[in-house]
Amino acid sequence: MKEKKKNSSKLKTLKTAVTAAVFCLLHSMQVSASEPPLVTGTRKLIADATKILTGFGAGVTIIVALIFLFRQQTCSEEERPKYKKAAISTIVIGVIITTISGVVTFIFSYYA
Repeated sequence: MKEKKKNSSKLKTLKTAVTAAVFCLLHSMQVSASEPPLVTGTRKLIADATKILTGFGAGVTIIVALIFLFRQQTCSEEERPKYKKAAISTIVIGVIITTISGVVTFIFSYYA
């Protein structure tokens, strides 16, 4: 009699485990099926584009700002304010570009 109860409880445990596994499998298939590849690909494309924009914007900003700062050091006294202003505006524009790409990534992270 005890052996029959043991087998019965093992069988119930096995049924519960199989039911849970099937439920999880169906749920995961439903989630992946509900999102077409176009949506997933577009999200990845936007994420990659913002990463590239961040890197490109920061790199160009650093190079151009260094060029203006180098020119400021080698120019005459009358031209220094011009190059200083150009370097500061370049840095500000670079920060804005990097911030915009970060905001786009932040906004699209909510849709992922």
